[in-house]
Amino acid sequence: MRIANRALWSYRFLSTSFHFASFAPLPPTGIFTFAFVHQRNYHFPSRTKKFHTSSRNTFPIAHKPVISMSEFDFEDDSFLADFDVDAAVAKRPSDTDGNPAPQKKQTTPQKTLPPQVPQTVSAATQKSLEETLNKHFGHQNFRPGQIPIIHSLLQKRDAAVFWSTGSGKSLCYQIPPLHTGKIALVISPLISLMEDQVAKLNGIFSTDDDAKSEKKDVAVFLGSGQRDPMAEQKALNGEYQLIYCTPEKLASGEGRFLNQLGNLHTSNGAMDGLCLIAVDESHCVSEWGHDFRPVYRKIGSVLRGHEVLKTVPIVALTATAVPRVQNDILSSLRLCDPNVVKQSFDRENLIISVKRKPAGGYRSALKKFVTEMKELKKSRSLSHSSTIIYCPTQGQVEEVAQWLEGELEGSGVRAESYHGGQNIDHRSSAHVNFLTSRTSIIVATLAFGMGIDKTDTRRIIHYGPPKTVEEYYQQIGRAGRDGREAECTMYCNSADFDKYKNDFYLGGLSSEARANQEMSIESLRTYSMSDEACRRAELLKFFEETPSFGERCGTCDTCVARSMHSDDIERDFADNGARLILYVISILNGKQGISNLDKILRGNKIESYRYSSPYIDHDVVKERVNDMKSKMTGYKKRVPVTYFTKDLLPALVNRGFVEVQSQSVQVNGRTNSWSGYRLSMAGHGVLQSGPIVLPVPASIREYEKEQQEKIQKSLDDLKKMGADTDQIPKHELEEGDGTVFKAIRTWYNYLDLLQRNGRTTRIDELEDLRIRIDAWRMDVAAKYRIAPADAMPDHTLLSVAYAAASIKDGRMEKESLLAAGVRSGGIDDLVSAINEWINVHKETVDSVEESSKSGCAMIIPNEPFNPKKAWEYFVYKPQKKTGLAAWESSYDRFTAGEHPQTIAMTPLSGRPIQVNTVFGHVFDGM
Repeated sequence: MRIANRALWSYRFLSTSFHFASFAPLPPTGIFTFAFVHQRNYHFPSRTKKFHTSSRNTFPIAHKPVISMSEFDFEDDSFLADFDVDAAVAKRPSDTDGNPAPQKKQTTPQKTLPPQVPQTVSAATQKSLEETLNKHFGHQNFRPGQIPIIHSLLQKRDAAVFWSTGSGKSLCYQIPPLHTGKIALVISPLISLMEDQVAKLNGIFSTDDDAKSEKKDVAVFLGSGQRDPMAEQKALNGEYQLIYCTPEKLASGEGRFLNQLGNLHTSNGAMDGLCLIAVDESHCVSEWGHDFRPVYRKIGSVLRGHEVLKTVPIVALTATAVPRVQNDILSSLRLCDPNVVKQSFDRENLIISVKRKPAGGYRSALKKFVTEMKELKKSRSLSHSSTIIYCPTQGQVEEVAQWLEGELEGSGVRAESYHGGQNIDHRSSAHVNFLTSRTSIIVATLAFGMGIDKTDTRRIIHYGPPKTVEEYYQQIGRAGRDGREAECTMYCNSADFDKYKNDFYLGGLSSEARANQEMSIESLRTYSMSDEACRRAELLKFFEETPSFGERCGTCDTCVARSMHSDDIERDFADNGARLILYVISILNGKQGISNLDKILRGNKIESYRYSSPYIDHDVVKERVNDMKSKMTGYKKRVPVTYFTKDLLPALVNRGFVEVQSQSVQVNGRTNSWSGYRLSMAGHGVLQSGPIVLPVPASIREYEKEQQEKIQKSLDDLKKMGADTDQIPKHELEEGDGTVFKAIRTWYNYLDLLQRNGRTTRIDELEDLRIRIDAWRMDVAAKYRIAPADAMPDHTLLSVAYAAASIKDGRMEKESLLAAGVRSGGIDDLVSAINEWINVHKETVDSVEESSKSGCAMIIPNEPFNPKKAWEYFVYKPQKKTGLAAWESSYDRFTAGEHPQTIAMTPLSGRPIQVNTVFGHVFDGM
C-alpha cells in the first residue's frame, strides 16, 4: 500500500496551568464567525491485534503525528534534559494542573483551507517593499510568495504561511514593522530561535533617529533570560519594532502584559501601534497538541477576545503541519478570511541518506567525516561548513564530542557539546561559538537544533533516530537554509526505535494518543529501514504532497544507488542469509527481539531468552541453526552474519516475509516494550525453497566494495611476493576466498613474515621442503602416467608444506595427508620424505607466526583436568564468517578425536594453520 493520502497526525505538547478566563471576554456573538474542527471518527488499530506487516516502501498508515517536547524551550530559562524530556511531559494525570479534565464540547464541522487566490500588488508597492528589503537586509529581491503575505498584513488581513523550513517565513513578519515603522509582536515556543533572530536583527542593522544619534536595537526578546531590567518597559514604550515573547509570557500577570500591549496599540490614538501579531510554530495550536501546550491553543480566543487587540492581523507560520492540522490552525487562531499561502515541503537542496550503524559504532560512522573536516580546514573552506551532530542521550553527546576533540586535536577544527545537563553559561558559550563559526561542529541532543537559525549549516548527522517524522523533518531542516547543497545523514538500526515504545515515553497517554505515537514511531522506522523508496518522495507523501519530480528525486541515497546499480537493484538472498533468518524466526516463539535473534544467528550462547515461554533450549536452537547453515551453499560466500539483522531483516519485513509483533512486559510496575518477529504467510511459503528477492542494502554494497579492495590488494601483494595468481580459479579471485586462494595466500604471507623477521635461512629450508614434496609428485605422475596436478594440486602441496613446517616434536602422519586430500599412490614415500626433512631441520622449527602474535606463555597442568565453569573474565568473540570463536572448531574437533595435523590442514576457515595454532586453540577452549 502507498501512504494514505489522508493520514492523520497530531502533536502532543506540555500541559500548563495558565488560564485565560480572567482575560477580556470574547466579542459578542456575530462579530466574528468561526467554524471549529469537527472530530471525525477514524479507525485505530485494535489493542488486541498484535501483528502487522509494514507497507512496502512507504510509511505505515498513521493517525496524528506526535512531536517531541524536547524540541522546545520552556518558560525562559528552562533547558530540557534529553533523556527524560518526553516521559516527563507525557505523564500528566489530567488536562489541567490538578483539576479534572474538562468535558469535551460539541464541535461544528471542520472548515477547510480557503483557496489560494493570487493577489495583485501594485508595482509601486512592490518597489517600495523591495527598497525596505534592500535597506535593512541587503537583498535585491523577495523570495516567491513573500510579497503577497506581506501585502496582506499591510492591508490588515490575516494570513497563514505553510512553508518548508528555510524558505523565508520569518521575513514575512519582519518586513512589515520595518516598512511601516510600527511594531510587530512575535509569539514562539522556541526561545533559542527567538534569541538568535533578535541578535541577528540587531547585529545586521539598527535605526537612526538622526544622523548624530546612537544606533538603536530594533528587536527585543522578553523573558526571564533578558538581562536588561528595562527591556520590557522600553518595549512597551514603543522603542522596539519587533517584540519576541513566549505564549506563557503573553499569559502572565493575569492578563496584565496583554493589556499593556493593548495600551501600546492605542498609544497614538489611532489603534494601529501594532501592525501584526505573528504566531510562529503555529502547529502548536492544533487541537491535537493541547496536552502539550494548551496555552498555545488559547492564543486565538485571547487575542480575538481582547477589546483592543482583536483588530490586529494575525499571521500563522509553520513548517510541519499536514492538511488537517493546517485547518485546525485556522480555526483555533480564529483567522478571518486569511490569505493562506502554501508551498512545497520539498527541500531539493538537501542530500538525504540513511545508513545502518556500523559495527565500529560512531567512530567508524564519523571517521570519513573527520577526514573531510580536516581537509576543509586546509583548504580554508571550513568557516562555511558548519555541522550539527544529533545524539539521543547526554552521555552519547559527551562521548562523541570528546572523541571528536581528540581526533581533531591540532587540526584547527573545533567541536563542542551542548545538552540540557550543562550549565547555562556553557550552553550559551557553545551556542554563540557555533553561530559565529568559531566552532565548526556542535554535538547536541535533539532539543538544540530546533532553535538554530544558521544559514550555512552544511551537514546534519543523526547518530540515532528521533521519534517521529516531524521531528526528523524539522531537524534536517536546519541544514542548507542558504539554498546551497547540504548533506543530511542518519545512522540507525531498527532496534533503536523500540525504546520509544516503553512507558518512559508513552506512559500516561490515552489509548488513542498511545496508538498515534506508536504509529508515528513505526512510520519513521519504516522510512529509515527501506532501501527502495525515494527519501524525499516519502517525506512529501507523509505531508500529503505529490512530489513534482515523480517517484525519484535522483539525489537521495536510494535514488543514487538505483542509478549506479541499475543492473543490480535486487538479488535473491535466499541462500545468502535470508532463509536462515526466516528459519531462526520460525523456531522461536515470536517474542524474541533483534538482540537475541542476532545472537542466535551468530551462534552465541543465550543464557535465558527474554520473557519467553516455554523455555527454549539453546543447544537445540544452535544445532538447528548450524544444520541450516551447512545446507546453505551461499552462506560463506558474501553476506556476513553482521548484516543479517541490521539489513536483511528490515528488508524481509518491508517485503512482507516477516511480521512485526509488539511485545511488552511489566517490570517493577512499568511496561517495557520491544518488537518481536514472526513469519507471515509469504515467509512460510519460502522457508523451505524458492527465491527470496530483496533490494540490495547500501551497507552490503559498501561491504562488498571494501572486500573487493582488500582482495585486489591481496592479489597485488601476492604478485609482488612471486606468487603465480593464475593458479587461482576465477570464482575464487572474484570472491577473495576459497581453498586455492587461501592456501597460496597463507604460504606466501608466511614467507613474507619470515623475510621481514630476517629469517632468510628458514626461507631456504622451506623452499627445500617444497622441492622435496614436488619431487615426490613428479615421480608419482611419471609412475602412474598422470599429470602432476592430479597427483597433488599446487595448493595442496603448499598446505602440506605449511603444516609440516610447524611440527616441532613429532612426525607427519599418513592420516593427516589423507585428510588434506592426498589420494595418490606412494603416499608412504611422501610421509617419509617429509619426516626426513623434519629430522634434519627440527632444531630450527618454530612458529614465527604465533611468536609474532603473542609473547605470553601458558602453564600446562601436570594431570588432566576439566574446569567446572568458564573463566570469570572470559569473553566469547565469534568470527563474522563462521559464527564461532577462532578456537572453537579446533577445540571441538580435537576433543572429538581428530589429529592436530588434520585440523591444521583442514580448518573450518579453509585457510591452513600451523599445528601449534591448533594446540593454542585447544588450550583456549580449556
